[in-house]
Parts: sequence; structure tokens; C-alpha cells
Amino acid sequence: MTIDHSHTTNTMTGMEYHPAFYQGLEHFSSENFSAALNAFSQALKSVSSSSSYYNKYLSFVGLSSVLTGDRSGLNLCRRAAKDEHFDGDVFCNLVHAELKLGHRKQAVQAMQKGFSVDAEHIPLIELQEYIGERRPPIIPFLPRDNFLNRFLGKISYKKTTKE
Repeated sequence: MTIDHSHTTNTMTGMEYHPAFYQGLEHFSSENFSAALNAFSQALKSVSSSSSYYNKYLSFVGLSSVLTGDRSGLNLCRRAAKDEHFDGDVFCNLVHAELKLGHRKQAVQAMQKGFSVDAEHIPLIELQEYIGERRPPIIPFLPRDNFLNRFLGKISYKKTTKE
């Protein structure tokens, strides 16, 4: 799974991002997440929390943190998404962080929220294709989280993947 963060101009304002943000994107695309984290942190420090860039920068700091092994970065991604109303990249970063930590259900929820903000966000659409759809519960009148549904679902999944 690759992460496309090739957007270099804020589509809402037409203004360019902080130079450190561009450096962070370069490091991120080469999978140097520690250097990306440092650059994104520098960009974040350059803006106030009321800036239109704040949530984007915060989400990149959070995702870079998660990718360097710091699980607390997920909270930064969640906080950025909670306050975001325009930028699909913020939700894309949250989805990646949730998936990295094995939180598929939360990733799907974040993706849905992202689509409510930007229904045509290409990276979110690609993520949706990557994740796929959940199978319906084995016993439909029981909740998905019911022990019996979970147990039978695991058995049926293992059986279908072996065939």
C-alpha cells in the first residue's frame, strides 16, 4: 500500500505550504519517517491552531509518529480529523494510522467521515478499494460483535481463504 501525498498547494486558498512541509513530503515519500516527522513538526510549529494548515500539518505529524513506532501519533491524527471540515488528506492520514495499528473498524469510520468532507478525494477512494467491504455477519439477527458471529466468521474466513 502506497500513500499518495503529492498535493503541494492548498486547494482551498491556492497558497503554498510551509517549506518544511514540502521537505516532510519528500522524506515521507522516501519512507524516511523520522526525518519527515521532524520536518512536519517544524511546519506545525510555524502556524497557530487557528490556521487553515494546522490540521493538515498535525495529521502528518501524527501519521509520521505512528510510522516511526509511536502509537500516540494516532491521537494527533484523530484530533486533527475531529476539527477538520475541508481537507480529505487529514482523513486519509487518519485511515492509514488506524490501519497501521490494526484498527480496521475505526479506519472505515474515518474514511466515511472523510467522504462526508470530500466525496471525490482520490486517495480516499483508492483506500476504499484497498480496504474492501466487510462481509455481512454470519448470523444477521445477532450483533456483529457477538461471540458466535465472530467465532463463526473466523472459521468461515479461514475456510474460504484456503480454497
